[in-house]
Amino acid sequence: MACAPLRDAASRPDARDDPALRAAWVEAWRRLGEKLSAQAAGELGRGFRGGAGRKYLRAAIYFFTAERMAPHHGADRVPIYQRMLECFRMGVTLRGEPVEFVEVPFQGHLLPALFYRAPGAGPHPAMIHFDGFDVTKEWMHLSRMPHELALRGISTLMVDHPGIGGALRLLGLPTSSRAEDWAAAAMDWLERRDDVDASRVGVVAMSLGGYYAPRAAAFEKRLACCVVNRDASRASRLQRATDQACGQIGQCAT
Repeated sequence: MACAPLRDAASRPDARDDPALRAAWVEAWRRLGEKLSAQAAGELGRGFRGGAGRKYLRAAIYFFTAERMAPHHGADRVPIYQRMLECFRMGVTLRGEPVEFVEVPFQGHLLPALFYRAPGAGPHPAMIHFDGFDVTKEWMHLSRMPHELALRGISTLMVDHPGIGGALRLLGLPTSSRAEDWAAAAMDWLERRDDVDASRVGVVAMSLGGYYAPRAAAFEKRLACCVVNRDASRASRLQRATDQACGQIGQCAT
C-alpha cells in the first residue's frame, strides 16, 4: 500500500521539511493510482463495466492524493492531475452516472465544470457548487452531495473557478475575492438550459467557499439561496490574508 513504505521516514523530526520524503509520497500514491488504473482496464477488457468504473474512481482518488503534495510548479504535477481527470471520466462514464462534462464561459476562458442532472424531464431547480481552498469539482462529486441533491430533484453545477482545479492548473487563472463574477458566469450558463428552472438556482460551497458563496449571493441577485458548509467568518479572514498575499506577489495559486 502507499503509506506502508513511508511510515518510518515520516516519523523523523525533520520529515515535514524533507523534499525527498514529499517526492516519495507523490510517487507512492502515483504508483498506486497506476496499479488500480491497470486493474480497471483489465476488468473492462473482460466486460465488467461496473467493477472497472469503481476501480477507475479509486485510481482517481489516488492520483488526486499524489498531486496534492507535489510542488506547485513541479514538472509532474500537471501530468498527475491529468491522469486523475482521465480516470475520473472513465469511472463516471462506465458507471452510467448522470454527469455532463461541460465548460462555463468566463472572461475569455472556459471554466471546467460538471453538471449532475436530476432525474426526470424538468425543469429542475439547481445548485451551483463552488470549491474551497484546495477542493476540485471531482472531489465534490465523490463527496456524493450532488447525488443526494438529485434524489431531491435538484441538479448541481460543480465549477472549477479561478484558483482551483483545472482553472488554476490548466488555465493558469489565479483566485480572487470576486466570487460574484464566476457566479454570474454560472448563472448565464444555467439560464440557457431548458432542464433548469433559472428562478430556483442557489449557491453552495464548503471550506473557503464559506467566503465565496455568501459574497456571490450578495452581489449576484439572480441567486435564490445560499448554503455554507463552513464558518464564514473564519473563511473571510483566510480570504483577506490570501488577498494580501496576492497583492504582494501579483497572483495567487493554491
